[in-house]
Amino acid sequence: MTDTVLDRLVACVRKALVYDQNVKVAPCALLWPDETRQWEPVIDRLGQQLPIVTLGAYEPEVRRGPAYWIRCVVARTIDIGLPEGSPIVYLPGVGRSALRAVERCPAALAPIAELQHRGQWFAHPNGRDWTARALLSHPGRGLGLRISDDPATTDALRLALGRLLDEKIDRLASLLDADFFNELVSPDPMRSLLGWLDDPQDYRGRLEPARWTAFAQQCKSDFGFNPRTDGEVIAARKLAGREGKWASVWEIFASAPERYPGIPDQLGKARPEEQLSLVGVAQSEVWPQDNQIAEDQLRKRLRDFEALTPEGARKEATRLDGDHAWRRRTVWAKLDRAPLAFALEQLAVLAELTAQPLAETDLESLTADYVERGWRADDAAVRALALAPQDQDRAAVAAAVSAMYRWWLDAAAKALLAAIGPMANARTYKPGPPASHQPRRRRGRRPSSWTGSGSTLRTACRIVSRAPDWTCKPRSPSRRFPLLLKQRSRPSSPSRQDRSVQVRNSGQRGHRVARRRPRPSWSPWLRRRACSGCRRQRPATRLAWPGPRLAKSITLAMISAPSSSMKSTRR
Repeated sequence: MTDTVLDRLVACVRKALVYDQNVKVAPCALLWPDETRQWEPVIDRLGQQLPIVTLGAYEPEVRRGPAYWIRCVVARTIDIGLPEGSPIVYLPGVGRSALRAVERCPAALAPIAELQHRGQWFAHPNGRDWTARALLSHPGRGLGLRISDDPATTDALRLALGRLLDEKIDRLASLLDADFFNELVSPDPMRSLLGWLDDPQDYRGRLEPARWTAFAQQCKSDFGFNPRTDGEVIAARKLAGREGKWASVWEIFASAPERYPGIPDQLGKARPEEQLSLVGVAQSEVWPQDNQIAEDQLRKRLRDFEALTPEGARKEATRLDGDHAWRRRTVWAKLDRAPLAFALEQLAVLAELTAQPLAETDLESLTADYVERGWRADDAAVRALALAPQDQDRAAVAAAVSAMYRWWLDAAAKALLAAIGPMANARTYKPGPPASHQPRRRRGRRPSSWTGSGSTLRTACRIVSRAPDWTCKPRSPSRRFPLLLKQRSRPSSPSRQDRSVQVRNSGQRGHRVARRRPRPSWSPWLRRRACSGCRRQRPATRLAWPGPRLAKSITLAMISAPSSSMKSTRR
């Protein structure tokens, strides 16, 4: 079960009592100064789980009393039912500086001033008192929440502190501002309804009887729904109907569905059984089963691409993209439940780019066409595969890519052979250095060119096309163009562990294969740049992404004159 803010605060206070038993004795008490009284509204709730005594008027039944009484409680001469261990002395309206100088300490605090020498302070590492925002946002000794640093948020936090204690930590990952805390104090009825529908039992348990009664009456008057008698299935069905005020409730849910992870399951339970197939865009986008049916049908259609001609596959990809494009704007797309719909977008791009083969006039035109247009076909194929992480989805997308892409690659390879063949026969063609070669850099000049493989150039072009402040065009020497269209399929190779400890038994003594040096990983910034157009912000694990050649490919993409021709027309 996920911890709440109250659970984490209790853990922070208990952590402050930890001490090194090898060099210290147990502290007699933990002093909690709070000059601004920010924690006073919630100290009683903390006291239900912690041995807290509060400085104030004499009220022993709530563990509150003057300084002399507190000193007797700490010395255990007065028993108020505290458990074993060091008590926590909460000092509202008292700052840490008021107790430092014992000779100038107020008479009301003098009896407990000496506790600071035998106890420990529960205070900020800089010596100041823990404010509500400081303790909740401190990454080391606090909760590590992200809270806006402005006066409006600080004031709203103080008002909503009591309600914030019941919030679960995993739902507070985003930046918390004044609007969030104001919403806790005066909750929006629509968001309250979504919170109840997300987890009815937990939401009901967190509400006081008076607030639950008010919530039920508000739902009955505003939404025509009684949470006490109707239940969550009827509420989910009304939410899917989107009639009247329920339409606004759906818009709030659709804007941030990840905040309500339980509602998709409720919608799945509420779907009418008689609706067994897609019944139109306006209706099918609300039910998770209809989205799954559409994904299954699309997966089947993509598998059937194996029987189509390249031209038929391109037409079918364009048609399917028109039928499923709307699903990329639904709630299920935001929840990553429509991966094939996003992969289909890249397949449509691939169909458009492979409709015409690369220029076959000569080597120079072939090189220029690939740098200008051909690399985008490679990029679309890689993106389509990266957007299908599941094995069955990957197989379907791979079948569609092969139907359109293989013909285009074969035509490019044949055009390349036709262009290079006469030059090779005449002994006028020079392939140049290997792809991993770095040309020497002359002093005072930058490299004039560098050649790389197709995947390396594609990566550089993708980074340049995604960076708005980079408007450079790559340049590839025509002699080294064969490296750009090399075969990408590789024979199956043993895993890294098998390579590092593989032993060949041939009747003689075994030989251990040397471990390969690991390839350096990408910079996280470059990874985000390269994959910013994908729905999933990571490259596929099966794809061979370039490692040590990446910096060189960036040089290749930026060494020419400025141009805007690298901007991608479709992302």
